[in-house]
Amino acid sequence: MRNMQVEPKTLSFYHRGIGLKYFSDTVFLYELGYNGGSEITVTLKSELLSEHLKTYLWYFNVESFDELETLNKAEIVSIINRQITEKYFRPMPPDKLEQYVKNLMDNVIKATNEAINSIKNRIPNFTSTIKNIVGINCIFDDDCEITLELDEIGKLSSYYSLIGTSEGHLPVPIFLSYIGAEGESDEEDISIVKNTLYFIRGYKYIPQEEREYYSPDEVRGVKSELFKKAIVLYNKLQKESSDEECGDSFPDGMGYCRHFDPGELIQKSEEELADEVIGSLIEIREKMIDMRSRY
Repeated sequence: MRNMQVEPKTLSFYHRGIGLKYFSDTVFLYELGYNGGSEITVTLKSELLSEHLKTYLWYFNVESFDELETLNKAEIVSIINRQITEKYFRPMPPDKLEQYVKNLMDNVIKATNEAINSIKNRIPNFTSTIKNIVGINCIFDDDCEITLELDEIGKLSSYYSLIGTSEGHLPVPIFLSYIGAEGESDEEDISIVKNTLYFIRGYKYIPQEEREYYSPDEVRGVKSELFKKAIVLYNKLQKESSDEECGDSFPDGMGYCRHFDPGELIQKSEEELADEVIGSLIEIREKMIDMRSRY
């Protein structure tokens, strides 16, 4: 059977370069070319500047070039110009990002099973895993607030950069390991992280800020209720065997001290806390299994 040939399509229009530094009032000719699939080639032309970009339909929240042509031209220009100017970003194809998200959900499911087994067997090695799980789980929630906290001292370091969420911080290297990706440079690492977050949450702006470092004698806080329960349970399992000195704070099993008000958690038994933590992990696992079934 002969392959169907897709007729090349072009969308051309003039528009001011809104969002382009020094060129926001310059009128450009925008030319968008399409030859099938999901890729779009973009050219901006003016007497002062010429730019070229390869992007994809998914950034415009459309499934076809015909649908793209119906969008408001200012909306198209806003997305294109943002991609030209956004730091540490290069558009990525949807099939690769879909695989990253599948890997992410698969690895969260695997991690929840490991944490549940550790808790059932009273092996106190689950706090780090649960911290990662709650951060990733938050990313899939619409009301989760996300920031990128980049280490740019001297030059960009993806290794020391963080994804900040409403439930806590997630180191960039850990997120990359969960999605099964590794860039060839620190800049590419951050681009992969951004694209994966955009693919999950939509192409919405994510605030970027400089990472804030703790002083050596400063303890860290806890945002997630599930992580608080995990830390209290960890300390109950450790009893007097912990050699971590945290004063009035709680050792977290990862070498840090965590300061928070445990409230009624401290009064609960190991069994009660274990059941609650496992119950929450099961809920997250079921959520991931459900989302994964739809990919």
